[in-house]
Amino acid sequence: MIPSLSYEELTPLILSLFEEGKDVEFIPTGNSMRPLLQSGKNRVILTKPKGKLKKYDIPFFRRHNGQYVLHRIIGVKDRGYLCCGDGQITKEYPVTDSMIIGVVKGYYQQNGKYVDVNTSLVYRVYARLWVFSRPVRALPARIKRMFRK
Repeated sequence: MIPSLSYEELTPLILSLFEEGKDVEFIPTGNSMRPLLQSGKNRVILTKPKGKLKKYDIPFFRRHNGQYVLHRIIGVKDRGYLCCGDGQITKEYPVTDSMIIGVVKGYYQQNGKYVDVNTSLVYRVYARLWVFSRPVRALPARIKRMFRK
């Protein structure tokens, strides 16, 4: 049986592998990147960031409160990146380069097919449509908040 390690325990190992020029594969948990990534069902390949990240990249980072997150960059600003999970509507800013551990290079779908986020046309169209549709997806939550008040 493979032992389960926390992200806190894994981070030094990940950084060490990056320094050796290797990528890291892991199974993310949580629902913030649904529908793209299903908790415990997809595998992602992280690589060491090479320079500034771009809109639509998916960084793996550590928040100031110690929580580890895998969210998509939906904007690049002066003080850092504006991020949001695909399954969320709340934006997070600033995510700075110093917070970022790695960036998703690709992922395995549930059927085992590998998707390279840099070369897959279907993935790139999905990422752009999903980011573009975020304001519309946020509308039901805004309406619900209005009625609660």
